[in-house]
Amino acid sequence: GLIEFCTRVLKKTPYFYCDFHGHSLKKNIFLYGCSSQESWLSSDKCRVENQVEFRMLSRLLEQCALSFDPKSSHYKIERSKESTARITIWREYGVVRSYTMES
Repeated sequence: GLIEFCTRVLKKTPYFYCDFHGHSLKKNIFLYGCSSQESWLSSDKCRVENQVEFRMLSRLLEQCALSFDPKSSHYKIERSKESTARITIWREYGVVRSYTMES
């Protein structure tokens, strides 16, 4: 509701969103992000994105958090994950950097 209010009423789209979860099987900390070029949906591929920018959080975490595992981080948008918050926030509200952090 807050993101919708900011976007539609205040006309100010947040730049960053992160949904935090505990993973039941994998160890360490890792990210799921949104890459338009790694999306199953062809209309997402039209979005302009900077490859360096959307992986910046991963690089920063790798430098300062010993338990962060960049190899477990993924940026693919899969059809089966369409209902996740990170994809909904990214696609419907235009939040540029939308992630799920798992630990």
